[in-house]
Amino acid sequence: MSKVHSTLINKFNIQDKPSVQLKKESIQDDAENKSNMLITPPYDTSGLAKLYDMNAYHQRCCLVKAGVTTRLGYTIYDPKDAKKATDEDYEKADQFIVSNLEEIYNFQLDFEIFGNGYGEIVRNRKNEVSEFHQIGAKDSNINIINKIRFLQEDIAGTQITYVPYMGANYKPDPKERREYIHMKNYNPNSRYYGIPEYIGVLQTIYLDDAAKIFNINRFSNPIPETIISMFGFDRDAKTEADVNAFFSGNFGNPGQTGKKALVLWSDSPSDNSIKIDKMDADIKDAAFRGMRQDNREEIVSAHGLSPRLVGLESISRLGGGGEVREQLKLINELVFMPRKKTLARFINSLLLGMNIMSWKIKFDSFEFTNALEDATWYQAMIGAGIISPEYAAGEIGYPLEAVPGYGKDNVPVNKSDGIAMLAKQLRMIRTTLEDMKADDK
Repeated sequence: MSKVHSTLINKFNIQDKPSVQLKKESIQDDAENKSNMLITPPYDTSGLAKLYDMNAYHQRCCLVKAGVTTRLGYTIYDPKDAKKATDEDYEKADQFIVSNLEEIYNFQLDFEIFGNGYGEIVRNRKNEVSEFHQIGAKDSNINIINKIRFLQEDIAGTQITYVPYMGANYKPDPKERREYIHMKNYNPNSRYYGIPEYIGVLQTIYLDDAAKIFNINRFSNPIPETIISMFGFDRDAKTEADVNAFFSGNFGNPGQTGKKALVLWSDSPSDNSIKIDKMDADIKDAAFRGMRQDNREEIVSAHGLSPRLVGLESISRLGGGGEVREQLKLINELVFMPRKKTLARFINSLLLGMNIMSWKIKFDSFEFTNALEDATWYQAMIGAGIISPEYAAGEIGYPLEAVPGYGKDNVPVNKSDGIAMLAKQLRMIRTTLEDMKADDK
């Protein structure tokens, strides 16, 4: 039997990546009775930060939720229409929000990534809230010191600061009027820390990352496409070097990216021949793409979003425009509105800390309807007498002067005429929009 000489090819092995380690909290129920105890988060925050950098879809979901919650505008309003609500307080509240919008956005983004958002409150000499700063959740831990809850922040591993909880029975140094607020996503396994909404897809994110690494190595270090078998030739160092040099120049260098050839030598004294065979790699491309698509759909779903909201069109084209709007409406009510209300409660508590008693803030929602639907809806509601022209004008954003039948002093000339004229105007808008839609087709 002839002997075959060849070079072994090392197969690429995907090493198992460690999951984000679950750290159980010890003595949670009795922690505040201890004189000094550091409470570690249930999930490694450095690992969660790496997940954020690791997957584009996961990162986009966090950015979308934080952005839609905080960056679509806000309204400062007086819920009770109290006479005590002054323009001076309004300006003070507005200036505070404007100057801290970026800090508020970062505060919300940390909440999406870690399930916890921390903010630092600085008070002035009047003991009023004067500043707000986001504290990075990645480097923060809760510490119980003398039964008082502090936030321990480790800044780049070089400086540790302690900030007491807002409202704690603690009298700090007059020069250090600092407190922290904590917004967390409910975690049934922890009294102290929240949990990210996407926690159920940790392994999916790791699987998708492993698939990407596999693909990179597959194209960077491809399996040889050609097997060259040489039978009966004298094999010495010079001959082998010459053959390798020839095939490397024509079929690719085994040490470089590109096509590769595997050369086999056979000690066959009765045969002097060369045989070239093609070697196909058995890689199921369709199954690979399907797995990655399943991964991204699972990740987006865990965040409670629609693929369309994170820029994925190919897997979200089913259904018409009405179905998409209904889906966006549902996401707005189940995902974004609760976030806006929770965040507003925190900001309103800061306004109270500024001694602003009347004005409150609410964050604006995104629009998922179109002008044609609005015109149809308002036309029907006004015609049925359910809403007034004044209300419709305010909702659309027009001043009362623009309402037919109203004079310059916003006094109706004839209310019934005004209703009829506005309904007629809305019908005209609807007809125009329908004509434009037909022209586009």
